Amino acid sequence: MAFAKHKTRQEPETPAASSQVEPMPGFDPEVVERQSPGGRNWGNEHPVNIRLSIPLPFRRCYLTIVGGQERRSPERRRAERAKHPLVTLGNIVFLAAAGVVIGLAGLAGIQMFVAFVFQETGFVS
Repeated sequence: MAFAKHKTRQEPETPAASSQVEPMPGFDPEVVERQSPGGRNWGNEHPVNIRLSIPLPFRRCYLTIVGGQERRSPERRRAERAKHPLVTLGNIVFLAAAGVVIGLAGLAGIQMFVAFVFQETGFVS
């Protein structure tokens, strides 16, 4: 099945990076130092780093799961939680759908296991 190529949004052009980058307020200078000048090089330091692109008939969606040691300050975590709340309609729908899929897969696995055991033992009801 072929999918139409999706349009990507154009990244704004950034001016040439100077050798002296002023850190933005609220950012740890150590974090700014690890970044490449003028770019978004956050590194790949997460022990769990799963990135999926899911082709759907009319659009592409992505799912990213990263995990590791928390390095953000409490103030930054509070600010990000206020900006990106956990309880939203999209999150609730996604978690409900994921729960249904996982539950159905579990029931199917149990059904296949029971059918296999009863077939091997000769017990048929």
